[in-house]
Amino acid sequence: MVSLGQSKVLDDGLRQLFINPATTVIGFGFSSDLHMFRRHIPEMTWYSYMENFVDAQLLYSRVYKDKNQIALSKVVKQCTGINMCKGEQMSNWERRPLRLSQ
Repeated sequence: MVSLGQSKVLDDGLRQLFINPATTVIGFGFSSDLHMFRRHIPEMTWYSYMENFVDAQLLYSRVYKDKNQIALSKVVKQCTGINMCKGEQMSNWERRPLRLSQ
């Protein structure tokens, strides 16, 4: 995304996708991601146009009355019974390539 931060075509396309009432965006603790978008790609505006957004972390805390810090792996485990691999939990957006070849 950082490398494509100057692309008006990409920004316009993503904005059209997110303003579409048929599009629902599901994130998890997405406010930190929005902060990163604003910080690293301020020229783009698509992330300001999400009409239908569900924050799964907030929804989980309301449904399960959990006031603690809620990790995605905990939600996945409780809702699906599957242990989530946390090996690639966060990426440094400035590092290239984002993944090392195995």
